[in-house]
Amino acid sequence: VVNSLTNAMVNNSRLKELKLRANPQITATGWEAFSTVLQNPNSALEKIDLRFNSINDGNVISLATSLGNNSNSKLKELLLDLDDDIAINGCAAISRVLCN
Repeated sequence: VVNSLTNAMVNNSRLKELKLRANPQITATGWEAFSTVLQNPNSALEKIDLRFNSINDGNVISLATSLGNNSNSKLKELLLDLDDDIAINGCAAISRVLCN
C-alpha cells in the first residue's frame, strides 16, 4: 500500500497536505519507501501528519535524510508523535534538518 502511495506521490506536484496518521501497520520498509517522496524536488507537500504510527529512530533518520537532501522542499509542518519509538538519534536527525 505504501509503495503504491509513494509511486503516486512522486509524480504529484499539487498535493499540499498528507495525513498518514494512525497507521501502525506501516513497516520500516514502507517508511523507507515513503522517504523518497520527501526527496522529490517537485513535491508541493507543505504538511505531513505522521502521528500515532510505529515510527522509530531509523525511520525518522531516513525521513530526515530525505528532507535534508531536498533543497526545494516546501514542507512547513511535519507532525510526529513522541510516543512513538523515537529516541535521541531520531530527534537529533530531525533537529539537524530543521536548523539548516
